[in-house]
Amino acid sequence: MATRQLIPAHDPRVMVTIEVPVEGRKKPLVFTAKRWEFQPEQLIEDFQEHLASAIDPETGKLAEGRKEAEMLIDWWLDNLDLPDADELKKLTIGERDQLWEIWRSESKIDLGESEAS
Repeated sequence: MATRQLIPAHDPRVMVTIEVPVEGRKKPLVFTAKRWEFQPEQLIEDFQEHLASAIDPETGKLAEGRKEAEMLIDWWLDNLDLPDADELKKLTIGERDQLWEIWRSESKIDLGESEAS
C-alpha cells in the first residue's frame, strides 16, 4: 500500500516569491508569502470582512472611487509581515494589480508544478 504525505503549511513549497524590478534600485523588491490557501484562517476571514465592507450591496461592485489594487493586494501588504511592504505599496496600480494576479495564479497551480525563478 502506498503512503502519501501532505504538504504542511510550514513547508517552503507553499511559498510564492515575486521579484519586482524597480528603476534605479540594484535589488528588486520582493513579495514572499504563503499560497492563498495556506494563509491562517483568521487572516482569510479578516480579508473577507474587509472586502464585504468595500462592496456596494446594490451593485455588487467595489464602492465608487475604490481601486482593486487598493482593496486586494494593499490589504495583504498591510497585514502580512513583508520587509518591502511599504515600497510595494508605492508601485503603480497596474503593478500592484499584477502582483495580486501573480500571487493568486501561483496559488492555483498544483504544488510541485511551479517553477523556481
